[in-house]
Amino acid sequence: MAALEADQFSRARAQEKNQLRDARQDMAVRGTSRSANQNAAVRQIGVGTGQQIMATRADIQRKKIDADYQDKQAAINNAMNYVNSMRDWLLRNEGNAIQREQIGAQIRLAMANIQAQKDMTEQNYQNNLSTGFLLGN
Repeated sequence: MAALEADQFSRARAQEKNQLRDARQDMAVRGTSRSANQNAAVRQIGVGTGQQIMATRADIQRKKIDADYQDKQAAINNAMNYVNSMRDWLLRNEGNAIQREQIGAQIRLAMANIQAQKDMTEQNYQNNLSTGFLLGN
């Protein structure tokens, strides 16, 4: 993520440098290079670059939040599939009712834990998104 941000930062700064050079050349050609308009143009370019950097940073942060959420959801779904598979196998292979009831209780507990993790992941995802937007990311 830091490498992406650094790359976008260097691209934005290079673009800013080119825009400043072009603006100064244009003003020199027009004979207005020492006017207040030059300062305003330079400020405008700097503001635009800052906005571009912040927008790119927010986009990268959003993609990271989404990727983390998808990874956690995939892990939770894999765990749920594993527990379901284990339940089916154990219930087929264990003979008496007491053992089946114990296995069923353990499986229900595992499923409750998985559901709690799923709920927590969803809540963290929403919190990360809202916190990112509140902080201006």
